[in-house]
Amino acid sequence: MRSRFTTAPARLRAPDDGIVTSSRSGGWVSDRWLKMLSGLERTHGPRLSQGRNFARNGRVRGLWFSPGLASAQVVADEYYNVSIRFRVFGDAEWDRILAVLVDNLLNIASLLEGHLPFPLFEELEKHGIALLPTLDEIDGDCNCGDYMLPCSHMSAVHHVLAEAIDGEPFLLFTLRGRPRAQLLAELRKLWGDAAQRNPVSREELAPEVISDDQWASSSTPLPPFDFRFKPSEKVAVGLRALGPPPGDADLVRALEPLYVAGSKAALELAMSDLEVPTHENERVRQFRRSVQRPTQSGTSGGGEQSDLTAAIVDALAETECAKSKELADRVGADILDVRQELLELEKLGIVYRTGQTRGTRWWLG
Repeated sequence: MRSRFTTAPARLRAPDDGIVTSSRSGGWVSDRWLKMLSGLERTHGPRLSQGRNFARNGRVRGLWFSPGLASAQVVADEYYNVSIRFRVFGDAEWDRILAVLVDNLLNIASLLEGHLPFPLFEELEKHGIALLPTLDEIDGDCNCGDYMLPCSHMSAVHHVLAEAIDGEPFLLFTLRGRPRAQLLAELRKLWGDAAQRNPVSREELAPEVISDDQWASSSTPLPPFDFRFKPSEKVAVGLRALGPPPGDADLVRALEPLYVAGSKAALELAMSDLEVPTHENERVRQFRRSVQRPTQSGTSGGGEQSDLTAAIVDALAETECAKSKELADRVGADILDVRQELLELEKLGIVYRTGQTRGTRWWLG
C-alpha cells in the first residue's frame, strides 16, 4: 500500500570546515544587517528560520569576498552554491567616503582594530551614503531552484556575512567596491604619503645587453625559491569569482565540468616537465641506502622485500602521490604486497596517506 506521506530528503553531515555562527547577539553592524533581513519575515519566515539554523549548525563553508560579490556553499540535503551581489559605490561616493575618513583618523584606527565606529556610519549618512546595503541593493542566485529569494541557503550566508563583517569591517567596504588594500592605498595617497626613494642612475635604467647565444640567461641571479603544484581545495574557484552570469542560471553548472577538466589538464601539463626537488632526491637516495629490514627468519635482508620498498619509494618520488593500485601497476607487484609494504613504511614515517577506502592516496613523508 502506498503511503500518503513523503519523507524529507536525508540531510548530509555538516562539513568539518563549516562556519559556525554564534547564538548570542552580535555587534550593531550584524544586528542592523539581520534586522534588514527580518523585513522579509512575513513572506519568507520559514526560509529565514531554516537559514539561521543552517548557519548556527556550521553548514556554510567557503565564504568568498570580492568587490560587489559574496559567495559560499551551503551543505544541506545537497551542496548548494550561493552568490549574493551588492551595489557598489560610484567614484563620487568613494570620494566623499575617503574625505570623511581622512578628516578623522580615529575612524581609520577603529577600522584597523576591527571595529566600524557608529559615528562614522552616521557621518556618512549625513553625506547621503549608507554603508549597509538595503534590500533594493542586493541580488543573488542559488542553484536550489527556489523561486522566492532569498531562499533558506541564501539566508544562511547572510547570517555568516553579518557576523564576518562585525569582526572585519573592511569586508563591508569590499562588498561596496573597494578591497582593504586598495582603500588603504587611496587613504595613504590622500595623506600625502610619498616614501623617500633612492635615486636611480642612468646605468641602472639602461637595458641589459645579452648576446644571441645567451638569450635565456641573465646577469642577475634568481633568488632561491621552492614551490609545489597542487589541486585547488575548492571547485572552479576562478569561475565562482566571476559571479553568476546573466541569463541562464544553469550556465555555471554546464561550464563547471569543463573548468575542472581544464584545470586538471593544466596541472598535469605543468607537472610533466618538473623534476623531483633535489632535497627529495637526496632523501630518497639516503633511504634506499639504509633500507635493510629484518626478514621473517630474523636476518637482515636486502632481497625482494628491499627491492619492492625501493621501487615504491621511487614511484612515489616520481608521481608525488598515488593509490595503492596505481603503485602496484607501476612497480609490477601484487597489490596485496604493495599495501602491506605501504603500511610498514607508514609505521616508519616514510609515507603517509590521505583520504579513505578507495580514495586513499599515498605520499612520501
